[in-house]
Amino acid sequence: MIQSMTQTITIQELQDHAGELLTNLGAADEIVVAAEGGAPLARIRAATASAARREIGFWKGQVRASDDFDRPLPESFWLGEDA
Repeated sequence: MIQSMTQTITIQELQDHAGELLTNLGAADEIVVAAEGGAPLARIRAATASAARREIGFWKGQVRASDDFDRPLPESFWLGEDA
């Protein structure tokens, strides 16, 4: 089991130590960047390697679009009127 660690830092700490913080960021770790008052502004997590390579034609024959999928929408749609 991977133990996760959440670290809360200020914007200044992020600016001063970004390289070190990001280099040491583990797969389950998270850095919370907080404002001066302590309110969270952003969360930084390691990118996951689970994003598989895209395979051309993987969905071929499984996804269909109607013949009129690119037909302009009626004016009533843009005006918010019921059809």
